[in-house]
Amino acid sequence: STGASTNNISDSSTTTIYSNQITNDNSMAFTGLGGLSIGKTSATSTLTLQGSQMISKLSAPSAPSVFPQGVSGSTSYTYAVAAYDGSGEALSNITTVLAGNATLNSSNFNRISWNRVGGAISYRVYRTASSGTPNTTGLIGTVNASAATMSLDDTGLSASGSAPASNTSGDLSVAGDLLFAQGQAHTISAAQASSGAGNDLTIVAGQSGTGANNGGNLILQAGATGGSGTTGSVIIRANGSNSATAFIVQDSSNVDMLNVDSSSQIVRIGPSAGNTTGTLLVLGNKTNTGDPTGVNGAMYYNSAMGVMRCYIDGFWQHCNDPTRLANGYNIQEEFIGEAPGSTDGQGWTCGISSVGIGTTHSWNCDGSGSDSAAAAVAPDSYQRPGQVQLTTGTGSNNTVMTFLGDDDSKPFLIGGGETFETAINIPTLSNGTDRYIARIGLCDADELHNTDCANGVYFEYDSNTSANWRYATAAASTRTKNSSTKAVATGWTNLKWIATTSGNINFYVKSSGDASYTLIGSNTTNIPNTTANATRILFKIDKFAGTNARTYKIDYMDYWNDFSARR
Repeated sequence: STGASTNNISDSSTTTIYSNQITNDNSMAFTGLGGLSIGKTSATSTLTLQGSQMISKLSAPSAPSVFPQGVSGSTSYTYAVAAYDGSGEALSNITTVLAGNATLNSSNFNRISWNRVGGAISYRVYRTASSGTPNTTGLIGTVNASAATMSLDDTGLSASGSAPASNTSGDLSVAGDLLFAQGQAHTISAAQASSGAGNDLTIVAGQSGTGANNGGNLILQAGATGGSGTTGSVIIRANGSNSATAFIVQDSSNVDMLNVDSSSQIVRIGPSAGNTTGTLLVLGNKTNTGDPTGVNGAMYYNSAMGVMRCYIDGFWQHCNDPTRLANGYNIQEEFIGEAPGSTDGQGWTCGISSVGIGTTHSWNCDGSGSDSAAAAVAPDSYQRPGQVQLTTGTGSNNTVMTFLGDDDSKPFLIGGGETFETAINIPTLSNGTDRYIARIGLCDADELHNTDCANGVYFEYDSNTSANWRYATAAASTRTKNSSTKAVATGWTNLKWIATTSGNINFYVKSSGDASYTLIGSNTTNIPNTTANATRILFKIDKFAGTNARTYKIDYMDYWNDFSARR
């Protein structure tokens, strides 16, 4: 049917229509009809279906009969016949004749015959294999369904193309809009099989044309509410009973990327047997601090904090805390503790002599000058319960430092994966009158004045060189130092460096008020990555000028490595 106005085609019962080409510029309403291919010549054309619609695939002809004519021989030829309904083909099984003439011509040929099937408008004959002449394969002829006999003589006919791989008939192609009449629920389903396995139902978006054009999207969208109700839902549901493959998402190679097993209540990412590629599950990324409203079992990535967050037993926490020792190590220090035998409650104080500190791990402090000291101090925030303050004292060449372990303990070298993180509070910046240098990180410097790290990965604040943070690496007293563009500021500052490999260190700073870390630079030379350059964790302040004591506080220290392979 072709027209430019509304068409209404009705039938009192379900009708199977095998071939219809319908083009209409306006709306079309069908009742009780099926088997439709709808073209669209106007952006406003719409197909509305009312009642039950059935779209049926053609039945394939039986395998054809093939009889050599003229002088027979011992050459094999293979044929198949496809019924065609105007939209697709239904291919028969093949038939091979073994007594064909070596060369087919008008005198010596193969006669192919077949049975008729309902709904076909023509039949396409394919030569699918040949041991003789011609030896080409493909479509060799078409016979109209109205012909008196269903047969074709292969007299050496030329061949082109190839036989269809599957039944392509009975598909509904709608170039316009497909609507269902209102007032009742509707179902799109493949017809129930009379025997054997059920039929697949495939819905495919439009293929693009040639050139750099994208294929069409397949969109499932629930209905909006026209009043005060709620929008409908998109529901995918197992039919009849649960299944181990209730819902599957596959890649173009038919490899499972997502599998919903409704019988075992399992949602699996990637193929169940696994593969060498791996399938990634990427969770939502929250880009600012603070957690969303939690539900037990929830999980997300917080890029402002740089961690995966898990909601467990009513609280948010880091998902990877603590690290299992087989997979890495995590040395954490909150600096809460007392000196052995102390009853001061607030903790410990050590002056210029080396004194053991009773905290989570074994720390020591050392320095020079009669009034330099390292001491536990009262917290200034509920988030910072343990704090240590390093004080130079009034001498111009005074130093003080605290370090993990003892003087001979230097257990750390860079292998890739290490992360160092701390928070310090500088109350007064260094200047020409009261100048000092602060070094924080991996460093094997001693307590003497004006001694730098021979081996280390560390942050440095030296106002004589720059008002900004400097980042440094050292191996065997050869150093790489760079000044960043990130100014040293008073108040609490977070410092962090990450060894992405054994030959690269990225340095980060987050000043008070910053929402996230700033990458201030990277070093790739003079990295202590051999046992000869092993070093230790150290915090040091070294006075160079002035008579006023200078200090900074340490809130915590965190040093860890998540190994790429179990140890």
